[in-house]
Order: sequence, then structure tokens, then C-alpha cells
Amino acid sequence: MTAIGAAVGLALALPLPKVFDAIFYGLHLREPRLYFLVPVSILIVALLATYIPARRASRVDPMSALHQD
Repeated sequence: MTAIGAAVGLALALPLPKVFDAIFYGLHLREPRLYFLVPVSILIVALLATYIPARRASRVDPMSALHQD
């Protein structure tokens, strides 16, 4: 889901430099590394946000978790 969101966000961000050039003077958003770094950083954060709780949950014994309910 994160990869799909990053792809949609990248597709929607491509026309933004033209819009921002018309609104803001001197704002440079045409650097290609921005279009690479932002989705990669979002993917890394999403992976960490899902990996850490999943690893913690995998350490719990299923039978003890079921007995607590």
C-alpha cells in the first residue's frame, strides 16, 4: 500500500513545479533527487513502522495471548 501511495504521489507531484513556479518566485522544485528521496524516505519510515510491531508481536506465544482474552 505504501508503494502504491508513493507511486500515486509521484505521479501527482510531477506537474507541481510548474504550478509553484507560477505562484512562488525563486522556488526550485525541479531537482530530480527530490523525486527520489521523498518516496524512498516514506517507504523506509513505513517499513520501520510495520516491521518493529510485527517483530514484537511474533515473539508472543499464541497460546498465552489466547488465554488472556
